[in-house]
Amino acid sequence: MRWSAANDKAGREHWTPLTKESLDALKVAREHCPALGYAWLLPSPQKPEVPLNRDTLAKWFRKATAVVSSCHREPVFTACGGSSPPS
Repeated sequence: MRWSAANDKAGREHWTPLTKESLDALKVAREHCPALGYAWLLPSPQKPEVPLNRDTLAKWFRKATAVVSSCHREPVFTACGGSSPPS
């Protein structure tokens, strides 16, 4: 995955390798929402030509985590802390 310099706090472009499972999930997502040429993985709902704001994504993630957590009796692991993932 390419992280553009324009969206990096340090202003550097860099690449992150993806697992096979991640690539498979991205292929499925692309099948449901095809885009021609270059497109953001998480576009802004208001302006698809720009990426989703990180604060908006964090807010959505917190809301989704709260919903999922309310459906489970056991603690749910989150990327932002919380309990440890099951081993």
